[in-house]
Amino acid sequence: MFKLKKTVDNYLQQATDFYYNEDYDKSLKVVDDGLQKYPQNSQLLFLRGNIFYCWQQYDSALKAYLQANEIKSDNNLLINIVDTYIRLQKYPEAQYYVSKIEGYNKYFLSGKIAYNQFDYSDAEKYFAQALEFEKNDCWLWNMFSQTLQQNKKYSQSLDACLQAIKVSNGADSQHLNLAYALYEISLEVGIKTVLPYLQKWHDLYPDNHIVQHSWNSFYPNKKFDRSLSQYIEDVFDNFADSFEEVLSELSYQAPLLITQKIKQIFAKDLLSEKRILDLGCGTGLCAENIKKNMPESHFYGVDLSSKMLEIASRKKIYKKLIKSDIETYLLRINKKYDIIVASDVFTYFGNLENILSLCAKNIYKNGAIFFTISTDKTDNDFMWKQHLSGRFLHSQKYVRECIKKSGFCNADFADSILRSEGGKNVEGYIVFATKK
Repeated sequence: MFKLKKTVDNYLQQATDFYYNEDYDKSLKVVDDGLQKYPQNSQLLFLRGNIFYCWQQYDSALKAYLQANEIKSDNNLLINIVDTYIRLQKYPEAQYYVSKIEGYNKYFLSGKIAYNQFDYSDAEKYFAQALEFEKNDCWLWNMFSQTLQQNKKYSQSLDACLQAIKVSNGADSQHLNLAYALYEISLEVGIKTVLPYLQKWHDLYPDNHIVQHSWNSFYPNKKFDRSLSQYIEDVFDNFADSFEEVLSELSYQAPLLITQKIKQIFAKDLLSEKRILDLGCGTGLCAENIKKNMPESHFYGVDLSSKMLEIASRKKIYKKLIKSDIETYLLRINKKYDIIVASDVFTYFGNLENILSLCAKNIYKNGAIFFTISTDKTDNDFMWKQHLSGRFLHSQKYVRECIKKSGFCNADFADSILRSEGGKNVEGYIVFATKK
């Protein structure tokens, strides 16, 4: 008996199957095995680049793409090279390779390069040229809408947002783009400008949960006392790949501020073993900061977004990650924790009584909770309210009452700037309390 030699097509098929099932580790193993036998195969190198791109390891992705391009260049490969250079903010290199591309992608990628360098006039020109080739690409309409907004052509921008939704057959990513545009434009020029578009959007898609959420942001209803789980899941699934990059641009401080508070409270006990529950853990930013100071502790993360959890799992911080609505998780478990943290999570809840009571149920006596809330210091007469952003604001007085009712004590509120948004600081508090 003899073993048949595995062909390059065998490696490509197996690696591609793993890739499309999002099993990137296995896909990379097959690719690398294949490259041992076929080191000059451009398709294997191209796939290797795609795997690293999905992991956001752009330098490694670019290296593989460039190796593949030296062997055999094609339009798809050049497109990926340009896109990766854009991700790495290496715009002269991106411009060099985009000059080798023809047609629609030449103008679309040129528009992205201009947009990322804040040249919105050229970006608008390039995207308009791309639309002459292709009118059914929702992401082209998406980028065109953002460029028009930057150029203060607000009505045209909102029309482009609606067109992106239409050509995408109602994709959640495009609904979210319009939701953000309505909010941002309302901050820039006032609510009256956006209300006709909000009404048109609502008329076209009355049952969409993103539309409903945005509608409730502009027309608040106290019956709507927390963000819909499906809305949260869709937002962060769509946001996951760029989450940390965007928050860095917004000077996001909540994880660092919570960590500083924990270091202050547990100054003499940082090296003991504790069970820490990270509610709405996202990509693990908060746990990542705390772990550096509490290396012996065990972290458990809960989040609605599978894509955020996937990124968090790569950091190997957590003992366990759970995909769940946090209220549902706290209601059904019978486990206790020493510390519960919730960084920029309770902003998706209006009424905090239930969530804080559930936290108290699942924390040891003398255990601690640390969380953030956003507030409106210009308003002295509110408990909680929904902001135009769709998130909720809370007064310190209301949160103190909820903390006391739920079974916590020793509440401490530290004034903080949590991040920037729309060119303005988002004010709030780092809140700490202990279980009675």
